Amino acid sequence: MVVWIPSEIICAAVGGALIAISATLNLLVYGKITGLSGIFNSLMKYDVKGGFFWKYCFFVGLITLPTIFG
Repeated sequence: MVVWIPSEIICAAVGGALIAISATLNLLVYGKITGLSGIFNSLMKYDVKGGFFWKYCFFVGLITLPTIFG
């Protein structure tokens, strides 16, 4: 039996909406589809010319926001 807790459903929906909004903005602003493996690869290579700053901010947000809201 699955127990549906309204607060967890709302948190999941908000989290999914934030991911969708960020991916859509990335497509509109940079013309690229957001892919975590490509972002992580650029961070490991320290690719400054390939938009290192926004990729770093995206990855930091991906790590810290669940920690903060958890």
